[in-house]
Amino acid sequence: MEHLKDVLTIDLLCYLTWEAVHQTEKLEMCALQPYSAAVDLKANARRLHLCVKAIREYLKTLERLSRRPNLNNSGFTQIGCENSIIQLDGYVPAIRDLRQLFLLQLRQFNPIVQCRSYLVDVISANHILLLTLERISSHQQQPSFDFNQHLTQFCSKTILDRYGTALEDFKNNGPYVNDCILTLLYHVAGDLGGLDLLCKPAILRPFSEIWKQEFDMRDEWNDLIECVVQKSLRNFQKRIRFNLETSPNSRNRSQDSACYLMDLLPMEYSEEVNVESIDQNHITDIELLVVQLKDSGFQKQLDWIQSSLLSACATRLGTFTGQEFRNPVTSLSFQMDLSCPVVPWTEMEASALRSELFVFLLFRIGLFPAQAVLYPRIPCEWSPDTLYSVALLFGPVEQERIDFNLTLVKKIELYFPNWEKQTPSCCCYAIREGVSFIEDSYLKCGEEIPRKIASIPHSPWLLDSLSTNSSLEVHKTDSSDDEDMVDGSRSSS
Repeated sequence: MEHLKDVLTIDLLCYLTWEAVHQTEKLEMCALQPYSAAVDLKANARRLHLCVKAIREYLKTLERLSRRPNLNNSGFTQIGCENSIIQLDGYVPAIRDLRQLFLLQLRQFNPIVQCRSYLVDVISANHILLLTLERISSHQQQPSFDFNQHLTQFCSKTILDRYGTALEDFKNNGPYVNDCILTLLYHVAGDLGGLDLLCKPAILRPFSEIWKQEFDMRDEWNDLIECVVQKSLRNFQKRIRFNLETSPNSRNRSQDSACYLMDLLPMEYSEEVNVESIDQNHITDIELLVVQLKDSGFQKQLDWIQSSLLSACATRLGTFTGQEFRNPVTSLSFQMDLSCPVVPWTEMEASALRSELFVFLLFRIGLFPAQAVLYPRIPCEWSPDTLYSVALLFGPVEQERIDFNLTLVKKIELYFPNWEKQTPSCCCYAIREGVSFIEDSYLKCGEEIPRKIASIPHSPWLLDSLSTNSSLEVHKTDSSDDEDMVDGSRSSS
């Protein structure tokens, strides 16, 4: 134990975060390669899985030590561990890259090349992180970030589908893993008011199986499952009435309600991605490209690129010296003289890289190198003035929104060579949808929604009785202090 404070350092957590981002990108790029690269794909998947496990063990240890009722009894005060743990507790909420990392890994999970145990480990590691963040923010007078705002990012269809996939093996998951999954779904339905978001095939399938098999679950989870099923039935009945009123010929189809529900769900929850093509006659002036993208609804994505450039500028100016944990991916990349990846943490940011026009703009201003990459890159040789000047291409920069003093930088003239008016071939990885959108085997339209749903008795009062609770604690057993934190996730592999 005397060596714990030398191992459990913020530098180690930052490096693990950086390495996990690197391996996530590398795996997805390998997945887009021909089948001949399968050996490298397997090795990359294993390295990424090891990164996730390492982060999970780090967070688990920190959480265990932080929750000890009396540190003095364990002798930690004498060896200085108590101060180290308190200091780490202050650092973790500021590591935005770590918070977003698990969202990235959930979104890019590919069941074709990644095992179910990896998905379970990501979910359990994220659960421990959420518990840590909630505990720390509850003791801070002015939290460094909005915890509920962070939770809303898990309300996307893709993220919830991943949780539904993990829950399909509820029999083998173990109580702890099931709690990790259902805790987040409970808060999506309750605190975040997203009960409708759970009325999707990926969630309904495991819920209906749990209900049908009368699987032993705690009361909170049984209430959640019944609420979701009742809500789905109500939505289904509304759709039936609507179709009967608008199309009298559809009465025959309503005789078998379960079959009709299966016909409706794929249409109701289908997604379309609008990807525009580059006009070959489009003028390649940078300002006109930015204006066209803003008119096409890419303002938030442009802000994301500008914010990344300004964060890189702050790093170059030494703003994060001694506080590299505030921006570990950028800080460590520049320390190693590597170009800094602009990571699409969210689906909104990733949508920009599926736009040929957006990718063409990034290539024109030098954010895509000559070699094939998946994420945009900020060149390590760019000076603070260059970073600031490129950021100004996306709009004005306000002092209150950045981490450095504007008097430290100046606008300089930029030179952009005249490239051909087409998306460069070196960016072919970026404009593809990626492995997280190629194959979602558990979302096939032809899969059946179990008929058991249609036979569940209607209980109107239960639908609105799902209480909200601002804490994750009510849905966490003390198994975080048990070996279930490790063994529970392994049982699914």
